[in-house]
Amino acid sequence: ASAGAATTPAPATLPPGAHGAALLPLSGRNAAVGAQLRDGLLAAWFAQPAEGRLPLRFYDTVSGTEGTSVVADRLAAARAAGAVSIIGPLLREDVIAAAGAWSGLAADAPTRGGGSPTLLALNFLPTEAGAAPAGLLQFGLSPEDEARAIARRAIAAGQRRAVALVPAGDWGQRVLRAFREEFEAGGGTLLASRPVQGRDHSAAIRAVLGIDASRARHQRLQSLLGSSLVFQPRRRGDVDVLFLPGQPAQVRQLRAQLKFESAGDIPFYSTADAWDGRADGDLEGMVFPDMPWMIAPAADGVAVLRAQSQAAWGDLRGRGRLFALGHDAWLVQEALRTGRLAAGRGEIPGVTGALALDDQRRVRRALSWAEIRSSTLRPLDDPP
Repeated sequence: ASAGAATTPAPATLPPGAHGAALLPLSGRNAAVGAQLRDGLLAAWFAQPAEGRLPLRFYDTVSGTEGTSVVADRLAAARAAGAVSIIGPLLREDVIAAAGAWSGLAADAPTRGGGSPTLLALNFLPTEAGAAPAGLLQFGLSPEDEARAIARRAIAAGQRRAVALVPAGDWGQRVLRAFREEFEAGGGTLLASRPVQGRDHSAAIRAVLGIDASRARHQRLQSLLGSSLVFQPRRRGDVDVLFLPGQPAQVRQLRAQLKFESAGDIPFYSTADAWDGRADGDLEGMVFPDMPWMIAPAADGVAVLRAQSQAAWGDLRGRGRLFALGHDAWLVQEALRTGRLAAGRGEIPGVTGALALDDQRRVRRALSWAEIRSSTLRPLDDPP
């Protein structure tokens, strides 16, 4: 849908034109992602009582002809049409553009709707972008937050010496940096780390586990003695835990190769990305944080809501997290609009976790924990 897309009639208690706006990529290469968020928003919107419900409009952040971002134009259109609460945009580059345009728009007196407008971005500004302008809040599924939670859990469990194998590229480096900072702040030591890519991870595994060093010692000893020695390479014995974030296929490959290198017994943590809903022997022992939407037991209220949503919206496998993010984004904006949530005050239950707003106006999620045991997903209690 484009600017001014389908909306519901405004309740009599709202000023004419007042509405909630959702700025999403509804066309172009990210249209499927935008559709998942849209469906989640609508699920939460329809679940609200009709009386007093803020009308909802969708604005496409992509130009239909050029396929380029027009987020600043859509943001201005939403404000001019009377939007009092705006959700989105999604892509990081769009969030940066929206932040640049927001200060002037938020300062302008709205032509319709009244009140102080808010912009709930569905991603986070990079550190180098500086502080967010007033009225801009940030909410997303941050793997860095998961990495920090993993570091805290490991420290609390007495696992203070870690090694890490992370996907090559910017994502892996950001996650590794977050894990290292939190882990070392808690008194832990990251002994070694390596990036991994492709299918053969043996060199990276041998490097972080010290197997190459063991073989080098063997070769030096043989050279000194001038004779062949019976040798069994050994991994370093001071590793308490392995940090292994990544996508399911890559984590499974790493686990198979770790077992081949006699390192399958090292306790390991991964991020939520590794969980695709399929518990099997390749992921045996994996401990990870995730949203209740993905790992809540069948008897849990979130699981009941998930089943109801699946019946109404179709199969959510493979897109559950984005649907859940859209669902909770609507809950957050409603809590902000009605004063139930403010910086440093209030908490609301969501399907992505318990949600609170910190002093930097970032929505923080209290994550749930699970592990794979005997090829079964088992929810865990709170961190030790």
